[in-house]
Amino acid sequence: MSPRQIWTGTALLGALMALLMLTQAPAPALERAPARPAQAPSLPPLDGLDRRQQDQDAAALLATSSLWGPRSAPAAAAAVTAEPAPPRWFIGGIYQVGNERRAVLHFEGNRQPAQQLRVGDSLPDGRRLVAVDRDGVTLRHTPASLRAARAMAREQAKAAQAAGQPASRLTPIAAEERLPLPRRSG
Repeated sequence: MSPRQIWTGTALLGALMALLMLTQAPAPALERAPARPAQAPSLPPLDGLDRRQQDQDAAALLATSSLWGPRSAPAAAAAVTAEPAPPRWFIGGIYQVGNERRAVLHFEGNRQPAQQLRVGDSLPDGRRLVAVDRDGVTLRHTPASLRAARAMAREQAKAAQAAGQPASRLTPIAAEERLPLPRRSG
């Protein structure tokens, strides 16, 4: 390359850099007029009318209207706000890790992920897992779960009586219960 070509290339590169710097330079700041604060429109006062009373009358009319469809019954609204029933669960299997046996807790409809339970863990209804053997598990009620189970049994007896079924005697609830594993068919 000759010195003349080097100088020409350098001049072209310099011109290109100057052109880029001019096109990329920030635009001069435009002066803005001072902004006025926005004011909410207001209605002129009307003589002889009480604004608060009009607002209350309009709110009462709106509350009793069926503008957006029929009004729901209070019982239906209470049913919507009630807590959903806890998911049903079952012990699906037992497996062994070293010398420790664990139970697998499954929820109906896979509403929650399966859980691995060790001896001493709590079940969703409050009972504790006290033993795991090859054929099943043993559960023990805590005082709170025992009260809840008794209350549920009383409610079921009342519901049966209300449905016209013969009143059955309440069976005692055992403090400890053994649940065998379901056997697979096939």
